[in-house]
Amino acid sequence: MNIIRRSNEQLLKMLGPNKRDLSKNQRLNKYLVIEDIHNGKAIFNEFTRAFIWMPNFQFDKIYTENSDYVQYLWENYFLVNEDFDEQKVTDDLKKRLRPNPESNWYLNYGNIYEFTIFTTMACNARCFYCYEKGRPQVPMKAETAREVGDYIVKAAMKNEREIQLRWFGGEPLVNENAMDIICQKVKDAGYKYSSSITTNGFLFKKEKLDKYKDLWHLRSGQVTIDGTEEVYNKTKNYKNVKGKNPYRIVLDNVKMMADWGMNISIRMNMDMYNAENIKQLIIDLEKEWNHHPKISLYCWPIFEDDDNPRTDEEKRELYKKLEEIDKVLKEHKFYHPRERAEQIRFTHCMIDHGKAVVIGTQGDLGVCEHYSETEFWGHIKDPKKKDLTTIKSFQEYMEPEKICETCPIYPSCIRAKKCHDLRYCDQYIKEWHIRQAHESVNLMYWRWFNKVNKERQNKLQQQQQNIT
Repeated sequence: MNIIRRSNEQLLKMLGPNKRDLSKNQRLNKYLVIEDIHNGKAIFNEFTRAFIWMPNFQFDKIYTENSDYVQYLWENYFLVNEDFDEQKVTDDLKKRLRPNPESNWYLNYGNIYEFTIFTTMACNARCFYCYEKGRPQVPMKAETAREVGDYIVKAAMKNEREIQLRWFGGEPLVNENAMDIICQKVKDAGYKYSSSITTNGFLFKKEKLDKYKDLWHLRSGQVTIDGTEEVYNKTKNYKNVKGKNPYRIVLDNVKMMADWGMNISIRMNMDMYNAENIKQLIIDLEKEWNHHPKISLYCWPIFEDDDNPRTDEEKRELYKKLEEIDKVLKEHKFYHPRERAEQIRFTHCMIDHGKAVVIGTQGDLGVCEHYSETEFWGHIKDPKKKDLTTIKSFQEYMEPEKICETCPIYPSCIRAKKCHDLRYCDQYIKEWHIRQAHESVNLMYWRWFNKVNKERQNKLQQQQQNIT
């Protein structure tokens, strides 16, 4: 057996010893993701975050032998007694790990490192599916931007870690002046900082690259491209672009920014109207950018409309198409699953970890970028006055459902009730996430295997050199 990643020590300590009771039946933990590889099993333990590989001849004897590797499986919760309740224990762990909004560090001065800033609610595009459609297109005024800069200087973790400025909108680049003012304040205060941007990419300019680098410290961004030229231009429906081809402009801008050094994630929003077209888009983008190392692609369904929810049949078809698109991404070497995290998931995202704030165009303070008009907990002019009721409402989570009982990745799942994107789960969503987990385990195994092989080859080469 090979231990590729050891268990999370904090989790093991909280769990305590896994006592083997020989009077009871034994079984595998329900929260294992198992891949058959190299005449063995690559096993990731979602419960303790340990990762091992063991040959089949060992795996076949885990209930009959009493060897060192079997003892390891018990100590690290790969094996459990039949009556062990994984779900109850996992829920308890998450509650114990979860940050307390009433703690003196939670969203307090000197403890925040991530600031999502709405420079404007206006946008130069008119996407039909935009969840901000119909909201007042209010820009951040220069005076407010200066106050935001002052707030960040007071609230940020100075010298402890690089703070992150995340530009959001609307289209953030519609109001660059606010970005300039805020960044200058942070820079003058001597902070280490970087920024990222969620943008349609249309307004990037070559002549501004020095500002992007020296003032904004722009490192990464997300650009949405929803289809090939005809579909994209129709979906975006840009304002005041007569005689121009927005699709061509955005593709050229993405290449320009990537060549400059910015990491760009291309999000392909899909629904049934453009699912087949996205397959062609992937092929086109491969030809366009030739697997640029700074550009990545991923696909995700358009947010479901609460007023017009998808039927079960529509969901089934949508996730079937998403699976087909993933296969195309893999064929064209754009598919890059993430490694499994080293900790179970006890916070949903930025909304509940207590060190990230959203700043609205008028200085309102919130925790979720999807709530740009409501659900604010304070204001930059008086940030010590916190509405704890609003803050705590973002720590209300969906209760486990029937399908959770047989889900091997349950420890990696937490769904906030206020999340429009991830509060729902069904069999189709569950199957997609489980497939992603298996892809991740496969990736982790081969990275480890190739690393070990390379180290072995280097050692042999060194030994040969020493002999000669």
